[in-house]
Amino acid sequence: MEQILIKRAKKIILENRYLTIGTTNFETVWVSPLAYSLETSPLSFIYYSAIDSLHSKYIEVNRYISGAIFNSAALSDDVDGLQFYAQVEQIPEHQLTKVMNEYFIQSFPDEEIRKKWQRPIADFMGESVQRFYRIVPTQLFLIDMESIKIDKRVEVVIADIQF
Repeated sequence: MEQILIKRAKKIILENRYLTIGTTNFETVWVSPLAYSLETSPLSFIYYSAIDSLHSKYIEVNRYISGAIFNSAALSDDVDGLQFYAQVEQIPEHQLTKVMNEYFIQSFPDEEIRKKWQRPIADFMGESVQRFYRIVPTQLFLIDMESIKIDKRVEVVIADIQF
């Protein structure tokens, strides 16, 4: 059973490009859909966003988030998805080159298209208005496919998800 759950989690992570995060500033909540790239060791999701966006402001106050990854175009009978708790950190400047290269390669595998979208490192440091962030899941859950009458989740051990 555990291997089936791990395989499902990996499939969802690898086959999707967007995740949704839920953030709070302890007074109100906000959700944000974000494009992500994958870091495999440890498992984490990379995205970039404006520092004045609501979710970025909330993360400055509270770095604990929740999130979901699923294919919203899938038929109801075929849908699978995962949910997670995580912590978010801003990518330190000394890691930006590596993180940015991997993000744009994963996001735009075609080199010609990537050239159009790739940005200089200066766009994400200093006085710039955007930053790269790392989502580090602390718990991960899948839809319990054996419970079709009651919507349940089953936890997957993150350390067991190896790419």
